[in-house]
Amino acid sequence: MPDIIVDNPSATFSGTWTTASSATDKYGADYRYATSGSGATATYNANVPLAGNYRVSVWYPAGTNRANNAPYTVNFNGGSLTYPVNQQVNGGQWVTLGTHYFAAGGGQVVIGTTGANPSVVIADAVRFTYLNSNAPVTVTFDSVAADDGYVLESSETSNAGGTINSSNTTFAVGDDSSKRQFKGILSFDTSSIPDDATIQKVSLKLTQYSINGGDPWASLGTLNVHLANPYFGSSASLATEDFAAAATVSGVATVSKPSGNNVTVTSSLSSAGVLAVSKTGKTQFRLEFSLDDDNDAANDYVNFYSGNYSTNTSYRPKLEVQYTR
Repeated sequence: MPDIIVDNPSATFSGTWTTASSATDKYGADYRYATSGSGATATYNANVPLAGNYRVSVWYPAGTNRANNAPYTVNFNGGSLTYPVNQQVNGGQWVTLGTHYFAAGGGQVVIGTTGANPSVVIADAVRFTYLNSNAPVTVTFDSVAADDGYVLESSETSNAGGTINSSNTTFAVGDDSSKRQFKGILSFDTSSIPDDATIQKVSLKLTQYSINGGDPWASLGTLNVHLANPYFGSSASLATEDFAAAATVSGVATVSKPSGNNVTVTSSLSSAGVLAVSKTGKTQFRLEFSLDDDNDAANDYVNFYSGNYSTNTSYRPKLEVQYTR
C-alpha cells in the first residue's frame, strides 16, 4: 500500500497559525508556524484504509528559532503518545516518531504548542507507512524481588536513606512515628522487549496490603511515581542512595488510593514515562508522597505487596507494557 502523506493544506488548524514558504527544506509548497505556548494545534487525519501497524514520520523545515521539544501526539487505537521533536535539527527529511496500530479509518497526529520552546512550532507534513496487520502485543513483568523494597530516611530532615529492606513481602510508602519518610523502590527487567518495538502504553499495578496508622493520602498528599532507566543510584540493587538518587524522568504517574486491602490500583504512565522505559535492561520506579512527613509523630504509611510475596503472585507489583513492531 502506498504511503499516506498529509501535508499542511489538508490539516485542520485551531488558534493562530501563519503560512510561510521561505524555508528551502519544506515539504510541498508551504508550511505553517505558530507561537510556542500559544495553545494552537494542527490536526492531521490519515483515515487509513486498513487496520494495522503504521510507521509515523514527520517533515518540517528546521531553524534556530524552532521549538526543541515540539509536541507531536499520535492518537492510535486505544491510546495516545506524545513525542517531543527538536525542530532545530534534522529538517528537510522524514523523521520517524514510532510505529502505532490504527483501526481502519483512524490515524491521527496532533501538533501542539503548549509547553514548547523556544519561539515557534512548525506544522508541515505527516506520513503514515503501512507495515503489517499484527495486533499490539501486551507483556506483563513482575517486580524483581531482590531489587525492590523500601528505603527509610535516616532522620526527619536528612533527605538521605538510612535503612533498607528488600526481603519483606510488603514495602512501605509514607512516614513513621519518628517523622522519617518511607520511599518504595520497584524494579522490572524489561530487557525482553524487542529493540525494534514501539512501546505504546505502560501501566503500573499495585495491590495494597494494609495502612499503618493514619491515611497517608489524607495527610501526605499525592503519591508520585518517578522512573529511572536503568536504575536509581549506582546499581539495580536496593540501596540507601536510592532515596535521593536522580530520576531519569520525574512524575511519570500518580497512584490513587485503593478502596481497601487486597485491592489493586492501576496507574498509567505519561508519554515521557512510556518513552523512557528500557528495552535493554531494567526499569525502576520510586514511589513517594508529595509531603515527606506531617510532623504528627505517628505512623502514616501504606504497605503494598512486593515482589517477594508468593502466596498470591497476582498481588505482586506488575508493569504492563503494550508495544507494536
